[in-house]
Amino acid sequence: MSRAREIRRKAEESPADAEEMLLAAMEDPDHALRDLPNVILTPHVSGPVGGRRADLGKYAVECVRIALSGETPPGAITLERLQTLA
Repeated sequence: MSRAREIRRKAEESPADAEEMLLAAMEDPDHALRDLPNVILTPHVSGPVGGRRADLGKYAVECVRIALSGETPPGAITLERLQTLA
């Protein structure tokens, strides 16, 4: 079974399992999900206020650069950190 099919199957059977799989992919740089050609993991930042869109764009680009270098971007939601969020 292909990985994409497995992810879809898990999502249909149990959304919580699919969410856990996606969180694991963000946490583990060697996770198989990262190898899928149709998957792009990106940082999430809430919408900007006022004229701060350019700053938000620069921040997002910097987070992607950091992640691509193998480091953890600031504000990354790790599995450990997820347990402490509301």
